[in-house]
Amino acid sequence: MNDRRRQDSASTGIAAPPEVVWELVSDITRMGEWSPECRQCEWIGNAAEPGREFAFRRTGPGIGEIVWRYRIEPTATGATLTESYEEVNQPPGWGSG
Repeated sequence: MNDRRRQDSASTGIAAPPEVVWELVSDITRMGEWSPECRQCEWIGNAAEPGREFAFRRTGPGIGEIVWRYRIEPTATGATLTESYEEVNQPPGWGSG
């Protein structure tokens, strides 16, 4: 049985203004510095909601496709950052068992 999650999310509070969080998190050209899976990212379209939300797709031969999304909500003490993912196309051979 395949018990892999096809989607999930996690949130954390950050004691910084939402604009500062946006500037750091939305610079996907630096994703390769932070991710153990990703080597390089580049913008090929528009952000989802500038200053508030953006998403990108991770694709590649034989690895399926995952959409990663980051949402920033203002709070009284800074911001809440929510990271989520959704597997939109499974890798070949997954999901049938």
